[in-house]
Amino acid sequence: MILSLVLAFGVLSVASGCGTPRYQQGRVIGGTTPVRGSWPWQVLMITNNQPGCGGTLIAPNWVLTAAHCVHQTYPQQHILRGGEHNINIREGSEEDIPASALFTHPGYNPRTMDNDIALIKLSRSFRSSDFVSTACLPTVEAPAGTPCYITGWGKIAHPGQMTHLLQQGNMNVVDRRVCHNMNSKNLPWPVTNSMVCAGDGGRSRMSGCHGDSGGPFVCNRGGRWEVHGAVSHGSSDCRSDKTYTVFANVVYFRSWIDVTMRR
Repeated sequence: MILSLVLAFGVLSVASGCGTPRYQQGRVIGGTTPVRGSWPWQVLMITNNQPGCGGTLIAPNWVLTAAHCVHQTYPQQHILRGGEHNINIREGSEEDIPASALFTHPGYNPRTMDNDIALIKLSRSFRSSDFVSTACLPTVEAPAGTPCYITGWGKIAHPGQMTHLLQQGNMNVVDRRVCHNMNSKNLPWPVTNSMVCAGDGGRSRMSGCHGDSGGPFVCNRGGRWEVHGAVSHGSSDCRSDKTYTVFANVVYFRSWIDVTMRR
């Protein structure tokens, strides 16, 4: 998976590397359909038999997502699908694994969206393939202006439905104070250190939307893709000129993630 070779299926191992997809493509600014396999850590959450939130594979049997995606639910309600691209058809790369345990951050506040992060332990590990591998976990925050990517099956227009094809969009990290100044005009809670923001302030329509929740916000740092955020919230009508898209700040939660994954 990490090398430019087609590898046989086997149990996915963190030791094999992270953040280096087999399919390297030009990253296009704007909402576009990526080459299948470009984002192999992208996970689709199937909750109560319906596609819903996204997630990021950060270890063979661990998925990072948003707390609001699993809040007040049980493991048996969730199946995690790796290797997905087109929700409407089976392409041979998909693998479904039931959740075995849910870990919502103890400080999660659904009224303020603070600490909106969760981990899902899987009942078994994903098999490695050209379409399934892990994203790296960061150790330092990406500075404002860093070009990163959001991916998911969220709405591409509001009102509307989730898209059946995985979408990607380029979004730059935004200074937290700038984000708060804009978002506070339309949202009743502050932007805190537990959050990271991205967008262009309405110069384009690029924004996270319903169905993207919990999914990856990744930045290329030193040649590897790191997951810096899990999609949390934005404006209710997905307007990029109303709010920046807000993500759970993975670096802020790194200690909690490391401790939880030892369970």
